[in-house]
Amino acid sequence: MYLRHGRGETHGRSWPATRVRSRWALTVVTVVAAAGTAVALAGAGAATAAPSIVWGPAQDISISPSVGSYADATAIACPAPGDCVAAGDYYDGALPGFVVTQQNGVWGMAQPIAGLSPLTGGQSASVNSVSCASPGNCAVVGSFFGSSAASGGVVVLRGFVLSETDGVWGSADILPPPVAATKIGAGKLSSVSCSAPGDCVAGGYDATDYQTTEAEVIQETNGTWGTPALIPGAPAYDQVDSVSCTQPGDCIAGLRSVKVGYAAALATESGGVWSVQAVPGLAALASDQQYSAIDSVSCPAAGDCTAAGQFTTASSERLFVVTEQDGTWGQASELAQGPEYADDLIPLSCSAPGDCALASGSVIADEVNGAWSVGTSGIPVNGLQGDDAYVTALSCASAGNCSAGGQSTQGTSAMYAFVISETNGTWGSPVQVAGTGNGADIGALSCATAATCVASGADDLTGFFSEEVPVAPTTTTIGLSPASIPYGHEQAETVTVTVSAASGTPTGTVTVRSGDSAVCTISLTSGHGSCALSPTRFAAGTVRLAATYSGPAWYAASASPAVSLQVTRAATRTVLRLSAGAVTFGREGSERLSVVVTPRYAGPATGTVTLTAGRTTVCVIRLSKGAGACRPSAYKLRPGTYHLVARYGTSPDFSGSVSRAALLRVRR
Repeated sequence: MYLRHGRGETHGRSWPATRVRSRWALTVVTVVAAAGTAVALAGAGAATAAPSIVWGPAQDISISPSVGSYADATAIACPAPGDCVAAGDYYDGALPGFVVTQQNGVWGMAQPIAGLSPLTGGQSASVNSVSCASPGNCAVVGSFFGSSAASGGVVVLRGFVLSETDGVWGSADILPPPVAATKIGAGKLSSVSCSAPGDCVAGGYDATDYQTTEAEVIQETNGTWGTPALIPGAPAYDQVDSVSCTQPGDCIAGLRSVKVGYAAALATESGGVWSVQAVPGLAALASDQQYSAIDSVSCPAAGDCTAAGQFTTASSERLFVVTEQDGTWGQASELAQGPEYADDLIPLSCSAPGDCALASGSVIADEVNGAWSVGTSGIPVNGLQGDDAYVTALSCASAGNCSAGGQSTQGTSAMYAFVISETNGTWGSPVQVAGTGNGADIGALSCATAATCVASGADDLTGFFSEEVPVAPTTTTIGLSPASIPYGHEQAETVTVTVSAASGTPTGTVTVRSGDSAVCTISLTSGHGSCALSPTRFAAGTVRLAATYSGPAWYAASASPAVSLQVTRAATRTVLRLSAGAVTFGREGSERLSVVVTPRYAGPATGTVTLTAGRTTVCVIRLSKGAGACRPSAYKLRPGTYHLVARYGTSPDFSGSVSRAALLRVRR
């Protein structure tokens, strides 16, 4: 879906007869800061301080299976933090549309739009725009392709309106044609803007034949919708694409031409009376214009509005903006170094007079103090945004604080939903919406404040919401069981970690380290996890272990204090063997004395073994693979009987041990 924003409202057009979103290839994606510095939308920026607000994971839209499936929210408005309304349609189900409300930060269950007859074969409905004057007071407009009393039972496209009053949704009204002499009575409502509870204006078009469209509006006053009315003086073949109201009776509507040779126009309501004027200076931008359109209007104050649109020539589609100050429209101007081909969707949002942002295809531009800034060159796409990216929704809560979303592709088939935020005039890096699958895109986005934005979108499986959330501080702790372990038996040591946060249960991984060396990586389950050490991982002695947590962006990283693990020397067993129990004096070298030192858990033992007979050292053996042998020197021992003992001294990882005595007789 294509959605645009102005003062909290969204406006959109549905893709026909398919859930697969696709666009023509765009070779570059550029985000432009106010100073004109271009930033690759997918590029990795320089290291900066960790943000305090980030985009959270996708939350599936809750919908009862008995109602339908694939609830795709195509429009959203957030009049206050934690209080939003979204509306859309179902992919599968007999009911043609839904609304869903967020209260105090919690989304409810999607509810069918009452008043629209059940869909049958060939029928469909689309929600195009939603606007809220305050929490609980909203309006939804869209189009219903089906039969109705207004069309005499003929299946045609008709606009509908739906209102919420004090938190209660009414029943949708399918609009009759605004003129009596109609052949088909087809029509559509594209945009709605509510300046006060019960006071809204919606705009769209009516068609009196299969070719002609006429711009129309419908007014809600004190909670009651009037009848559709054609805008007097609107050019033929025009239709309302976007409307923005600052107070009841004072609105601006942007008109799109749908036929070559006809031009876009500006419709102004002042004191409840509509008038139309050509876009000043638009005709002078190119002599070979074919048709033109105002795609978006945004009015942050009465008499101070901005409109953005595009016009086509024989060889190009070009982007223009025009600004109203103190009730007077200035000259239209083409954005210097804007996109080569302007998109037919131009999301626009103005937080204050002279401070706006807009997007066209793969370009975002900022207006600061009345001056628009577009980068000097495109930057090749890489990384997240892949080969093709375009922005479909944008909302600004205050000057220099905006968010945008859209879809990017990688290769020929992989498509991803992304969001990107601007803080104090600087655009950050885009991020893929966590938890979304292939085919995902962003359909609508609304920011109640600079730190509370909500985006809606859909992937191949379901519709979803993603919200800006505060980064929650976390606390990581580490524990040992036991606190002391013999060398070679470290696998019996269980290292436990716990990560907690003030809200929610952290997910992600914890890395246990000894100094700069990673010991093990633990995947958290319900905020907990553990790992065992590898045998012989550490030499005997004191080991300092610490845990570092890294999880989703909405949980801050943290590290535990270090704990001490005591790796003790492992016990050993020394065995002495004699090749013969008796030797002849002077020929002691015929005796072979062999030793084996076996550690309790892991080896081999290293170091030396000393063989003694009483106070006499017979020989010293240096171990190789835990074993060794020697032969006594001639005349080393006088004739007699001796008890030989092998003594293994301590080594860095092993404790000493003494063999059982072995009897050796030296004969004369």
